Amino acid sequence: MIPELSVQQGSVSASEPESLEPVLAAVRETIGLDFSGYRTATVRRRVRNRMLRVGAGSIAEYLDLVRTSTDEALRLAETITIKVSRFYRNRSVFDRFRHDLLPALAMDRPRLAIWVAGCGCGEEAYTYAMLLEESGIQGTVVATDIDVFALAAAERAEYPIVSIAELPSDLAAKFLTPLGDNRVAVTADVRDRVRFGRHDVIAAAAPPGPGTFAIVSCRNVLIYFQRSAQVVAFALLRRALEAGGVLVLGEAEWPAPSEADAFDIVSQRSRIFRARAGPDGRRA
Repeated sequence: MIPELSVQQGSVSASEPESLEPVLAAVRETIGLDFSGYRTATVRRRVRNRMLRVGAGSIAEYLDLVRTSTDEALRLAETITIKVSRFYRNRSVFDRFRHDLLPALAMDRPRLAIWVAGCGCGEEAYTYAMLLEESGIQGTVVATDIDVFALAAAERAEYPIVSIAELPSDLAAKFLTPLGDNRVAVTADVRDRVRFGRHDVIAAAAPPGPGTFAIVSCRNVLIYFQRSAQVVAFALLRRALEAGGVLVLGEAEWPAPSEADAFDIVSQRSRIFRARAGPDGRRA
């Protein structure tokens, strides 16, 4: 049986001292993002960090700023969804795809569609694109996030050298161009395989529709959600998969108990699961 995802619970409540709900409501009204489903401790800590950054002395003062500045609302969203990633992160995961899963999935599919949900600044999406390009497999990567600043950085495709510490040297040599100043750029052939877009996994349908993707990767995103939001997000990820498609989660994440019967475990260590049926109920 697949273990239940274990996270700290709680919600932002208007009855709490210095409630964050007015701030979150202002963000919803200003930029259309709803953070009420995120873990309270995470949101409260990151709002406080942003308040310190801009010199706001109280929730009320900061609320006025968010209400009057779209840029500040976007910066707060950026802070709440802070990104920590790198190329080929958790090597065992990508070694499995490189040497086993990608070739196997490509055997009975003319092309592979991959969705990286919560893509941050694009390192993971480009890693999948490198593996497709290396193997000559036809396919594309759809990479989504709610943070417009992260998406803009992903589109630029330029990264500090420290972000490629785990990337195998042969892939780095083929698909990265040195820029100087300890930075590298992703090559055009890899960039052409990736399409970035804004999307919220707890507030919108999966792009571009159900049963679309051979691989869905959503790593280290669900742990920031309350239980109810996790259930919504996980159901959306499952529906996006083809029959027999592969789901990848973060190292501290598992499928929601309500979805456990829809998956077989491919690798417990790497948090890789295979969908037993597509969104229409077909068996893989």
